[in-house]
Amino acid sequence: MGKLLSNQYRYYVIGTNFYKTRCNLPEGNHKRTIQTFYSHDPLAKTAKLAGFKMCWIDFSSLEEGTEIKRHADAYTYMGTLGESYSIMNRFLPPSYRMFQPPTTLYDSMIYVSNASPTKIIE
Repeated sequence: MGKLLSNQYRYYVIGTNFYKTRCNLPEGNHKRTIQTFYSHDPLAKTAKLAGFKMCWIDFSSLEEGTEIKRHADAYTYMGTLGESYSIMNRFLPPSYRMFQPPTTLYDSMIYVSNASPTKIIE
């Protein structure tokens, strides 16, 4: 959707992804559960291994022929968690990951190494 709107209205699309995240998700009966997920995105892993807690990559600034540009242009897994949880997320990781080239969907991305859950205040 972002890419379609970007083409129509010429705005800059920023995606987000994580290396590891702990999410506070609804479980049913007004209860919530904290679950841990990994995106398996090589760019998120690289950011984590480089010591960044958070970083931003502008894809237009990447030089052709570099390893990072090849990763940004390649089909890869990216985390796509929303406000839902199913036991299938645990047994079928593709249920919370999409498989697309980051540069096809976004102009840049913000990577978070270790995201923590939102605290629900009642």
